Amino acid sequence: MSKQTFGKVLLSLAVGLSAIVSTIVDLLPGKLGHVYNPEWPAHAVFHDIVMFLLLDWMAIVCLWLLWRKSTEPRIGALVSLLLVLGFWSPFYYVTTLFPSASLSANPAETEAISVVVLGFRLYFNVIIGTALIVMALIGYGLFRRGEHNSVA
Repeated sequence: MSKQTFGKVLLSLAVGLSAIVSTIVDLLPGKLGHVYNPEWPAHAVFHDIVMFLLLDWMAIVCLWLLWRKSTEPRIGALVSLLLVLGFWSPFYYVTTLFPSASLSANPAETEAISVVVLGFRLYFNVIIGTALIVMALIGYGLFRRGEHNSVA
């Protein structure tokens, strides 16, 4: 498998898993998730559903752009990388911008959805997001290296 193809596979996994993981977490039962959490107001649930459906559709578009025949294949790779970065990077700063926000759907269960490493609380959703960002960056880098090798 060429570097470019392997890069596209990694980008595809990062895009696809971003959509799948987000949708699954949103649909977990009760207080574990978002949609069925009885503490969430109906309008917050509406916005959550709109967000994950938008992410799902954007992931489909990214995968199409990434794998279609094109004279500009780098567009699909770049858009796929930007989707992953755009979705997961706010997990690092959203609670600073909006202090009333929480990285947990159920703050009472914070210990169950996080670990403490060197005195820092790491939430599993941030760990997953970081892994998918790293996967997308590696995939994009391999894609670009493969692109340069195929031109030479």
